[in-house]
Amino acid sequence: MAVIACAVIAGCASGPPPPPTFCATLAGAGPQSDALDPDARGSAVLAFPDATSVRFRVQTSGIGEVIATHIHRGGKGENGPMAREINPGFKGDSFEGATTGLPPELVSEIREHPDRFYLKLHSLRFPGGAIRGQLVPCRERVER
Repeated sequence: MAVIACAVIAGCASGPPPPPTFCATLAGAGPQSDALDPDARGSAVLAFPDATSVRFRVQTSGIGEVIATHIHRGGKGENGPMAREINPGFKGDSFEGATTGLPPELVSEIREHPDRFYLKLHSLRFPGGAIRGQLVPCRERVER
């Protein structure tokens, strides 16, 4: 009976694995943060389906118009340089999309060490940075 159960489970596990997916809880005005909006909040899900692209979904509240969304280098509590822009801006509370042409070395580094990166949204009110959140592995998937 156990052999049959294993065969059934193995059959269900076939197919390509989901892309590495990372989540971020976005907030501003935290200690040692370069994101300054005390009222805005958000969340993000980033998936890396191949070596040069990212799919993303971002939800926000209270941020206003976003003028840029960047992946930055930096651990928790560290302010770091921009590694890649993934969205030049949006109006509304949410957006999703994809960015291609990322350097494969960057995607590989994010996949291996997501805790060394954070997502930061820049708004009209806080052009230097409104809200940010550290990347952490998550179970939610971004549809392909």
